[in-house]
Amino acid sequence: YIRGLYYTWKGFRKRHNPKWKRFYLTKQILIDADIALLRVFDCFMDSGSQVTLQLYIMLRLGSTSMKFDTLFLKQTLSIVSSLGSLAYALSGYSRCWRHMQLTHSPQDWPKGKPPPQLVSWWSTIIQWFWYLFLITPRVLALAMFAATFRSWFWIILVAHWFGMLFWILRFRTIFCISDQSKYHPREAIFEKCYNLVCSYIFIFCYMVSYFRKKS
Repeated sequence: YIRGLYYTWKGFRKRHNPKWKRFYLTKQILIDADIALLRVFDCFMDSGSQVTLQLYIMLRLGSTSMKFDTLFLKQTLSIVSSLGSLAYALSGYSRCWRHMQLTHSPQDWPKGKPPPQLVSWWSTIIQWFWYLFLITPRVLALAMFAATFRSWFWIILVAHWFGMLFWILRFRTIFCISDQSKYHPREAIFEKCYNLVCSYIFIFCYMVSYFRKKS
């Protein structure tokens, strides 16, 4: 966030110079994309697990948890806010991903086909609702399955996680690789950790744009 604010300030100072203005705008868009991806990781590793656990507890308690008191209100607000934050993280990342594509790949669009426009806020709001309706049934299904088949839940969850991990490894992603021509053990370890986190996110939602393949 500090780097993003710094590039915004530098771009504002160079706003009358088109060359430097575009340079700092490009830097700002790249930083925004990194921040959005980290926000996705944070939301799914925190709110994703939390909302599933809260729904599981409410379903296990049954009618005893359905008393409309202060605790029930807090639980409901927490669940709704968690689902909303998951949808917001994905819609925000999709917006930053599109802006990054427009910044770095304007020359790669097919001839005769205009490049896509910037994502408007109305499109982001529609995407938010779409992700909300996509994630909520999945989370509810996981919580209901856990409440009914507690032993099988972890087996299915781990199998799904490793299945997604092996599938992602086939893409040979390079998000943490700075130079494809040289092997860096530290970056290779970070890349495998990235793949582990992505495979966990895929339990809740499938996103193709997390991949960046080796050339």
